[in-house]
Amino acid sequence: MSILTVIEQMIVICLLILIGVVLYRKGQLRDLTVQQISALIVNVTNPALLLSSAFSAVGKVPAGKVVQGILLFTVCYGAAYLIGMLIPFLLRAERSDHYAYQMMTVYGNVGFIGIPLALAVLGNDSLIYVSMNNLVYNIFFYTSGIMVLRKRAEQEKSGREASAFHYSLPDFIKKIVNIGTVSAVLTIMVYLLNPEIPSVISDTLRYAGNATTLLSMLVLGASVAVVPLRNIFTDLRIYLFTALRMVVMPVLLILLLRPLIRDQMLMEVTALLLAVPAGNLPMIVSRELGLKDELFSKGIIVTTILSPVTITLVMLLTGTG
Repeated sequence: MSILTVIEQMIVICLLILIGVVLYRKGQLRDLTVQQISALIVNVTNPALLLSSAFSAVGKVPAGKVVQGILLFTVCYGAAYLIGMLIPFLLRAERSDHYAYQMMTVYGNVGFIGIPLALAVLGNDSLIYVSMNNLVYNIFFYTSGIMVLRKRAEQEKSGREASAFHYSLPDFIKKIVNIGTVSAVLTIMVYLLNPEIPSVISDTLRYAGNATTLLSMLVLGASVAVVPLRNIFTDLRIYLFTALRMVVMPVLLILLLRPLIRDQMLMEVTALLLAVPAGNLPMIVSRELGLKDELFSKGIIVTTILSPVTITLVMLLTGTG
């Protein structure tokens, strides 16, 4: 992967985000439209992009490579979880904000930004590993992630330390089986089995998937446009968090894991997905649970705006660019 390619693609993404900002501020992109586009991306275009990438792949992917990728991403999320517990103390954050920093550390924007960015920078071959990552991401979020958020919501309601949260088996299955995990599993199966797919199906998914990048960046642009910048850029702690989350953590993990990663594409995908900005899924669930989302909004916007610089820096420091 050429670092020049990374820089060029991040500039393209910034310009697409800027289009979203302009459209939103001119009233041509409204809140309801943004919500509908977000649902379209999550439920249609992202899954279509993953599946169409598998259809266009040449030959089967060895099962050992799939196992290696899933194990690697599991280790990454486990390490990020531990780092996410440490970062709030390094920031000397308020105790009530610890859960938000932890969530933003662990759960990056591997969907809205990760998928189109991997496609643009690394090509179709990278999306098998993106699928593995998304599968592990969903399992982590709908188990430990939900547990952290619900525990915090219980604490705020009761005003005391919450008891441990446990899933019932039906609730766990209901949460874990969603369009993200299903499309990830189907994509991995297509890579493994390499079945013959009728062109009418593959072409339909390819056209739908091609809309992902533009739609995702328009949504991010609308998110940037809606928040007064003076409320964001005066919070110095967010900048320190961004440095730790977007540069220090991915560089540290890649340097530690490099001896275990023999597949160059897997290493590049891992570096890229560790370096993506904070994701919006924790913020969405926090809203549903009645938790404050101002810190999530700040973190998502600042890490997104600075991501062209930080992702490029991570690629340089890890030698993946």
